[in-house]
Amino acid sequence: MQGPERARELAAELALVAAQEWAKKAVVDLSHTKYLSSTGFGALVDFVNRMRKQDRPVTFCNLDPSVR
Repeated sequence: MQGPERARELAAELALVAAQEWAKKAVVDLSHTKYLSSTGFGALVDFVNRMRKQDRPVTFCNLDPSVR
């Protein structure tokens, strides 16, 4: 994910998920992610923090070790 606009889109989508009462846990599949900007990383951290405040686990899968 590259660019602030894409990171804002991600943050908005994740905020919608975190606000849903039915979302008791989340799995974030990063298999199609080839690049993650610091802003995009911040959006993921923000999501994890929101979910943790509600005692909802977040799992990340298919992380590519070459993603920086």
